[in-house]
Amino acid sequence: MHSATAPPGDFVLPMLLTALLASGAAGAESWPSGHPATGPSSGVLASTQERDSTESGESEDPQDPEASQEPEKKKRKKRSEEPEEPKRPKPKKGASANLAEGRYALGDFARADELAGLVLDARPDDFRAVHIRGRVALLRNRLDEAEAWLRRALELRPTHREAREDLARVHYRSDRFEMAGALLAELGDEAKAAELLGFSGRRPYRVEGGALADGGSVTIPFVQTDPLPVVRVRVNGSEPVLFLIDTGAAEVYVDREWAGEIGIESVGVTKGTFGGGRSADVGHGRIDSLALGELVLRDLPVNLLDTSPFSAVAAGEEIRGVLGTVLFYHFRTTLDYPEGELRFEPRRPIDAESEESGKGKKGGKASDKKAKKRAKDGELPPEPIHVPFWLAGDHYILARGSANDADPELFFIDTGLAGLAFTCPRSTIDDAGIELLESAVGRGVGGGGEVTIVPFLLESLSLGAARRANLPDVFGPFPERLEHSQGFRIAGILSHGFLRPWAVTFDFDAMELVLTPPGWTDEPAAIGDRSWPCLEKKPIRKAGL
Repeated sequence: MHSATAPPGDFVLPMLLTALLASGAAGAESWPSGHPATGPSSGVLASTQERDSTESGESEDPQDPEASQEPEKKKRKKRSEEPEEPKRPKPKKGASANLAEGRYALGDFARADELAGLVLDARPDDFRAVHIRGRVALLRNRLDEAEAWLRRALELRPTHREAREDLARVHYRSDRFEMAGALLAELGDEAKAAELLGFSGRRPYRVEGGALADGGSVTIPFVQTDPLPVVRVRVNGSEPVLFLIDTGAAEVYVDREWAGEIGIESVGVTKGTFGGGRSADVGHGRIDSLALGELVLRDLPVNLLDTSPFSAVAAGEEIRGVLGTVLFYHFRTTLDYPEGELRFEPRRPIDAESEESGKGKKGGKASDKKAKKRAKDGELPPEPIHVPFWLAGDHYILARGSANDADPELFFIDTGLAGLAFTCPRSTIDDAGIELLESAVGRGVGGGGEVTIVPFLLESLSLGAARRANLPDVFGPFPERLEHSQGFRIAGILSHGFLRPWAVTFDFDAMELVLTPPGWTDEPAAIGDRSWPCLEKKPIRKAGL
């Protein structure tokens, strides 16, 4: 077990996790998560035999008696008698699809896609393989490719619920709200369907004038950076109000009571799942306009929730809403923590295929050793770090990282864990040998109410080639149902405290995070891993639009 010592001062703080961790039938995500591998009874998780067979490149069913090995003597005799290599017996129907689904459930999406392709070479109408290819394309955010595969899947099985949900996600990410709404209505998600169908004749997230409309960029100063970034926003022509920035949120959130004052109507209510697995009612509606500095957006979907508890992270100032990933998805968005600003640039569509590498563009054994030394010395690497990510559901940004040098796992990049770096399920606590500070149990605040938190220290935490040491973390906010809610394992939430030294760019075309150090010079910049900024109370800096 790795040792852990209590941090200086009072560790129990008004922690906030506004992350919209949907894992139920009508969570805070845009629609249900109905993947076939969401539980231990699904039968899709790969067995030990399946994992070994897959990694060795075999595609047939490892339990197929026809594929069992003959005694070596008999095999040698057979090879001598036949001029050509004997053909392998054909795998049973569905066997290789089992392997593809197993790799998908293990988070090995590239291998799952490869195996599904091999199945389709032999059986072009294998539904499960077609569906896997559609789901992996959706994770890669290749929407045209995903749509083609999913439509093919629905030709084979027109009523398949998960394939219809995935196609609805393609429409949603493509801003085809009426098409997404029609599918969701058929699936019984009436509240979300009503929200999206209410956009009839309107193109969502329209940019009105300003530098972005002309291909430039827009910068909005943070009102505060710690423990969470806050910016000033105008909604439907209101006076400027404070909104949190949180990639754990999907759509824009607005305080339920204030929404009535600015003309936002709720068209339906669903149940959202938040930090600690707590739930709360979430309303759905539409915003006419949202202004961030000179950036004005028209016709945005909105979720309605009581945001008054979030004032705890803004020195008591009223928080009226949250800006989430779906808004950021429409731009090349940068959270520049060192400079204290939010930047929007136009997206940059690319043709080159993005393959998962498990590490960023800066990686490999040599750079990993350097990263470990820098983290130990409290330094940042001098160059930007590129970390590939996948996009699940409508807002789950997933990238590979490691806690305490355990095997790399998928982490949800959710910036809304106030001042802290990491939280995770019990399984990761055990795998990484983390010792909880049970004597320092406290309470935090999440979207669904109070959350019990238990602090711990990680000796190391990495994201791709980015690495930091001795960071404050908590156990408790991670909802138990999130871990397998997307059909594969999410091993933790990596957040504000880890990302704080960098300007973090979310590129939804290259499908990578870019972590740029302050100044971006040839000399490494010192960072204070042990400064515990989340415990410092700083006054809010007033800033105009």
